[in-house]
Amino acid sequence: RTISCWSCTRFSAWIVGARNKQSELVLRAVLKCLLERILDRNKSVQEAACSAFATLEEEARGRLVPYLDDIVGTLVKAFDYYQAKNLLVL
Repeated sequence: RTISCWSCTRFSAWIVGARNKQSELVLRAVLKCLLERILDRNKSVQEAACSAFATLEEEARGRLVPYLDDIVGTLVKAFDYYQAKNLLVL
């Protein structure tokens, strides 16, 4: 799961880029998976998912607006769930 998050980081420019003809579909699917991994029980997966989400957010910018309810809901749950180290990452 950690490596999958890393892969999302590496391909984030393509996920939202003009060369990807199905970028909205891919963005929605990747975002859904990353938000699920943000709430993973494994701390290293949580950290990787937060990092991947941050990278994707930098690339996607305003294209994430339709997903803000899901994003904010997940981050609020994560604040209750995370321990000291990953709270800093979040």
